[in-house]
Amino acid sequence: MGGQDQQLSIPDKLPAPKNAEWVKNFRQVYALEKLSKAQYEADSSKYGVNMPYHMIIWQENNHIAWEEKLFSAYGIPTDSEVPPVKQTSRLQEAYKTGYNLETDLIPRYEWLIKNAEDQSSRDALDFILMQTRMHATMFKHVMSMGGTGMGHGMMR
Repeated sequence: MGGQDQQLSIPDKLPAPKNAEWVKNFRQVYALEKLSKAQYEADSSKYGVNMPYHMIIWQENNHIAWEEKLFSAYGIPTDSEVPPVKQTSRLQEAYKTGYNLETDLIPRYEWLIKNAEDQSSRDALDFILMQTRMHATMFKHVMSMGGTGMGHGMMR
């Protein structure tokens, strides 16, 4: 997952989306990506665990940067209010929160891809969607292990 992240190419200029609902939904997804990053940083620090957070946070940074590049290419502001981080009380709850954040994003990305007005946007969002699905799978995996199996690294 790591090395291919830098291969996503987004043009500097793209036609601004004409569909106001699409822009609104894209702004919501962007805000949820920022929330996800903040949530994972808070939970990773609170519980002293690196995995699966280390890789996911790195990729969330990419998602945010790529989406900011799309907004810039469209010539429109992000105008997104980021929801607050959820205060979790135990590691298993933190993993479930991460799983829920990722699975909530999946249908949103699918809608954006289906309704995007240009191929570059579809390609970029599809790449982010693929990683989002991997993130959900990683959280599901660690939850199936009782919430402790990946805590400090995948290979214990």
